[in-house]
Amino acid sequence: MLNVRNFVLLAGLMIVATAQAETMQSQLDALTQVEELRTEMQSLRGELEVTKHELDQLKQQQRDYYDDLNQRITELSKNSAVPVKSAAISTTPTAIPTTPAPGAYSGPSGSPELATHIAPAAIIDTTTAEAAVKNADGDLAAYQIAYGFLQSKKYPEAIAAFNTYLSEYPKGEYVANVEYWLGEVYLIQHQYSQAEKAFSKVVTEYPSHQKAADALLKLGYVYEALGNKQKALETFTQVQQKYPNTTVAQLAQTKASQIK
Repeated sequence: MLNVRNFVLLAGLMIVATAQAETMQSQLDALTQVEELRTEMQSLRGELEVTKHELDQLKQQQRDYYDDLNQRITELSKNSAVPVKSAAISTTPTAIPTTPAPGAYSGPSGSPELATHIAPAAIIDTTTAEAAVKNADGDLAAYQIAYGFLQSKKYPEAIAAFNTYLSEYPKGEYVANVEYWLGEVYLIQHQYSQAEKAFSKVVTEYPSHQKAADALLKLGYVYEALGNKQKALETFTQVQQKYPNTTVAQLAQTKASQIK
């Protein structure tokens, strides 16, 4: 009888010990999972901080770019009695000044001159740029080639390459980007009617695209450069209403205040 009781007691103790061991193992597993989650969160927090820093840098670069463009247009307006006009630059061989610059061209006195006062020019053959886009291995490669000319400040080639992209890939993934950058190049070259057409196409045909806000802001710059201050003010107001609490809205507000 005593042996039976001892056996039952021993069995009970073993069951309790097993249960306690399982509980302890579960707790250890839970602690391990918590530690793994803590480590993962720290890693994600570090990646988030890096991403935020990169985003802040991009925002500052964008602001610096717009401030620089705004300064150029303001200086151009002060030194020009009439809206600036430029010689047409097409996708065929064309003429450019011997000393091209992103802003206004400099005359003998060093002050910006009208872009129509062009010195003897060299001939730029854009057929190579067009061929490069046509022979590209797909949509993305063609876009990157065209954008490369813009980055290199080879503006006639960039115009030719972007227009070739539109011909080769009319339904391409980067059509909106191409139209926007065409507007940028035309704006730099003082070809305001072409710039207006390109930016307007982005705004009206691709309203949800990431470049739509920038394109609308640039339309305001174009209208101001053309001397249409009323339309420029209306456009800057539209930017603020459509994209509140954004960098472009702040830039539009600053520009509108300057015009007023």
